[in-house]
Amino acid sequence: MEEGEVTSRVSRRRLLKRMGVGAAVAWLTPIATSLGSAAEAGCVGCEAPCDWTCGGTLRSCGSDCYCSPDVDGNCFCWANAFCSEVTDCVSNADCPPGYSCIPGTCCFVPKCLAGCGLGPRPRRRHGKMVNGRVR
Repeated sequence: MEEGEVTSRVSRRRLLKRMGVGAAVAWLTPIATSLGSAAEAGCVGCEAPCDWTCGGTLRSCGSDCYCSPDVDGNCFCWANAFCSEVTDCVSNADCPPGYSCIPGTCCFVPKCLAGCGLGPRPRRRHGKMVNGRVR
């Protein structure tokens, strides 16, 4: 090693984690940049009052999509998803474009949910859904 040369050791685990994050960003970038304005605004027909919480009556606003308020109190038309496949959130800023932070889901904590119309999800999975149903 020459004078002034600095070496940096990165563990294999840390390197793999960094590669995984980079791959996730590369995979999600086309999705996030291709969202239409309709998806970002929610589906048509999702207006106040939208007061759904788990156990309440669902108001449909699209195919397997439902209306409820986000953490800021805005009505949002979200696509149903498996609780295990959506991330926890505290504010809408925690969610990617086209998603909102929805409290009162049947997942027990607020979740980042995709706006209605963001594309099909795999249907062969099983588990608890945000709307409380089990598949």
